[in-house]
Amino acid sequence: MAEILVIEDEPEVRELVRLSLERDGHSIREVGSATGVIDALGGVEVVILDLVLPEFDGMDLLREIRAHDPEVPIVVLSALVTSRDKVEALDSGAFDYVTKPFEAEELQARVRAAARVHEAQVLNRALVEELEAERALDPATGLPNRRAMEIRLAEECFRNQRGLGPSSLVFVDIDDLGELNAEVGIDAGDRAIAEIARLLKAACRRSDVVFRYGGEEFVLLLAGTTAEGGLIAAERIVTAVRRSPVAGERRVSVSAGVAEFRSDDTPESLLTRARSALDLARSSGRGEVALAP
Repeated sequence: MAEILVIEDEPEVRELVRLSLERDGHSIREVGSATGVIDALGGVEVVILDLVLPEFDGMDLLREIRAHDPEVPIVVLSALVTSRDKVEALDSGAFDYVTKPFEAEELQARVRAAARVHEAQVLNRALVEELEAERALDPATGLPNRRAMEIRLAEECFRNQRGLGPSSLVFVDIDDLGELNAEVGIDAGDRAIAEIARLLKAACRRSDVVFRYGGEEFVLLLAGTTAEGGLIAAERIVTAVRRSPVAGERRVSVSAGVAEFRSDDTPESLLTRARSALDLARSSGRGEVALAP
């Protein structure tokens, strides 16, 4: 399934990790120290990193790997169990943190999640290259446009039909753009749309994609994300927009509807469910979030 680099100095632990992940279909490379790690990163889709290594600080190595490759997911596997250690690792660029001794099923699940995110990053990078070639970017916001979204959703539906989910869709609408245009003018409203696009992108992970659907509407594709994770992301986005003035001192709000991919979803049915969730959110007021049934 994925090419995994295991950085672990204890041979017994390294063997357990290798056996666990090979049973899950992954290909394993092993490194017993910090020496040569950067050279071993080529083609790797997930890194598993022990933070306690001989003659080298694991946190420093984590930061060095992240500086060399900003995208590869790094799963920390460590006997360091304090919250402080976990927070430092995650703040330094780790994707996930697993403590020793580990359960094989948990490690397998977390590595699968990391591999899905990496696959989404690869697809997104390819999409950006395709968009640049076809000029399928929205000129007002710099985001991929509706046509690009249709291409990407078709790919994601195919992935989910193959059991490579989960993924979720968030449909976002600016609640009071008409009022904003009336108060400060259409040009200022256009600038507000561009600023909200920037806020949406800043609130998302590198593996997520924000599309300009049209008018005051945006669509977010969250790979490797369940409905519950989509709700959390949507709440984060709503809060970020609410707290940020986008037209001078004027503040606006957005509402969002969330739908998780189903195995029988088409791009059209998924969009319909996400839009229905958005309608449900807006029926409760401005700045609300709802989940599609």
